[in-house]
Amino acid sequence: IKKYNKNYYLSVGKVIRGMKIKIFDEMGKECNKNQIGEILVSGKFLFDKYFKTNDLDKSYKSKYFKTGDMGYISNQNYVHIIGRKDDVFKVDGIKVSTLVIQNFILSNFPNILDTCGITKLIDGSLKPIIFFVSKKQIDTMLIKLKIRDVLGSSHLPYKLINIENIPRLKSGKLNKEYLRINYLT
Repeated sequence: IKKYNKNYYLSVGKVIRGMKIKIFDEMGKECNKNQIGEILVSGKFLFDKYFKTNDLDKSYKSKYFKTGDMGYISNQNYVHIIGRKDDVFKVDGIKVSTLVIQNFILSNFPNILDTCGITKLIDGSLKPIIFFVSKKQIDTMLIKLKIRDVLGSSHLPYKLINIENIPRLKSGKLNKEYLRINYLT
């Protein structure tokens, strides 16, 4: 993706036949189109319960599985994932995802090769901190200005930190705990 397109950005496509998706807000109320909430799925391809348990657990709401992913369904019925539940936070009442910030940076700054976003509690509220790897020296103020102009001031990172490489676990997942311990303590 080279250009930010709010209609299809981060879409994983439409729901496949045999599956159902609902989006629920923090209060457990089903969301409208384009309203961000937790993604719940149901369908014949879904497991009934976790291994070695007898009952449906807290991961289910009725017959829907709580994925832990946050997102929305667009007016065109595209499913958009904006991040994990623990990567989404509110700034002045607006839901913000570190994943949206990361992908925006990657799609608008070709010299940036990799990113990782985490949140940190600062002065009583969660703030996004974005780590990035760049081929060339880059002025972080330019990144912040473009984020503010396109995504809005609610998405401005508290810090942008240029590092040599983004640490990953053997599974390939981002090692956010390593970044917290080694850069934010």
